[in-house]
Amino acid sequence: FFLDYIQSATEKIKSTSSNMLDINKSDNEHGGGQNGNNEMKKPLHPKLANIKMAIESKSLWDEFDKLGTEMIVTRSGR
Repeated sequence: FFLDYIQSATEKIKSTSSNMLDINKSDNEHGGGQNGNNEMKKPLHPKLANIKMAIESKSLWDEFDKLGTEMIVTRSGR
């Protein structure tokens, strides 16, 4: 069950990230945000507005992605 949940969440994140990249690319190609100005878009959900994320050990994550490995690495699990 937990692995299914993680896989589902990962797919949603990838889908959302891909959609956001497409939106940003489209905005850049057409001169900015809504109505041609450089206004930032609102997040998909208000609770996501202040979430920050950073990838540590990017090369490790790139290797997991290449292998298709679903794994959570924690400081104590290294």
